Amino acid sequence: MASPLPPSGSPQTLTAPTRALLTHFLALLSTTQSSQPTSASAVSALASAGETAYDPYLPVLSVLKDAASLLRAHTTKLSLLAINKPFTPSAIEKVLKEIQGTCLPAMMGAVEACTVERWGACVRGEVVGNVGRALRARNKEILATASEKGQNGEEQRNKEVLATTGLVWEACDALVGLQKLGVVGLVIQKAENYRGALADALDELKEWGEDEEDEDEEENDDGFSEDGFGMEAENKMPKGDSRLRELLDESLKKIRLVETLFKAISKRRLKSVPTPDCPTQKLDKLMGLLKKIPDDVDDLANAFYQLDSNQAEALLRGCVKDAKAVSEVVSVDWKGERDAFTEWAGKWREIIDVPSAQ
Repeated sequence: MASPLPPSGSPQTLTAPTRALLTHFLALLSTTQSSQPTSASAVSALASAGETAYDPYLPVLSVLKDAASLLRAHTTKLSLLAINKPFTPSAIEKVLKEIQGTCLPAMMGAVEACTVERWGACVRGEVVGNVGRALRARNKEILATASEKGQNGEEQRNKEVLATTGLVWEACDALVGLQKLGVVGLVIQKAENYRGALADALDELKEWGEDEEDEDEEENDDGFSEDGFGMEAENKMPKGDSRLRELLDESLKKIRLVETLFKAISKRRLKSVPTPDCPTQKLDKLMGLLKKIPDDVDDLANAFYQLDSNQAEALLRGCVKDAKAVSEVVSVDWKGERDAFTEWAGKWREIIDVPSAQ
């Protein structure tokens, strides 16, 4: 026997159209690769679903800010209607229709207008990720609202509604913050995050190098230590391994130079990225390399922890190669002209190529 349909005016019935639209939009987002150009079929689907025309010159970040602010306000109103008595279906339906007809189509229109060609993979990836996060949070809040009661009754349901409302707020605030950052602010923030990861890896490697193995250190006969239960998190630097020590010193020196390069690029190049005519291909290439280098250094550190000098030497060469490629990408300014940074970057490449023994 089929389950009875929910009564008209029930939370399940009221939220059904919004849940269906969210499911549809989330499915579209899942097939939209942040690094790929917008497909014609996706544009048509979004225009049809949202009943809005696709505009490739849409002011993406401003639209997202306005849509997110509106979604945040509607979500607050909806949560209050859901948890307070008396339950008013007409008021809830009105808010849901506003969300369906304004915020959601606007967000998806912004996603489609944010093409890789115009905005770059870095910005598009951030837009797709944050919109997806907002829609998933919105869906959770709708599901909490649609439930008659939580697992432990009405009080639990209300807690679920409030908790999911907070998730929507957080996601919407991120979209508003994206507009405040802008393209330049976003790439500087990401570059600083990559530099921070690089600095952390450098500090950990330096600390490891200072903790040399003590030849006179006594061990328990069974090989078990009190701190590590017999399994060290990493090997210590061997006291008599001069080659590994020299390689570590060289690595630390060169990674510090790479960190200096990161700082210089943020100050001398990223702060002057031209907008709205952003050189997206060049910027994406730069950001891809900046993102890769901290991972390279992590791999380098792991080679040292494994006491593998051959692997460490090869990985160090790779790190230096990638860092030099970064300096070459931005050697000239965004207009293609030489400047003071051009000369600085050339000297930096000369210095990082000098072996530590010289």
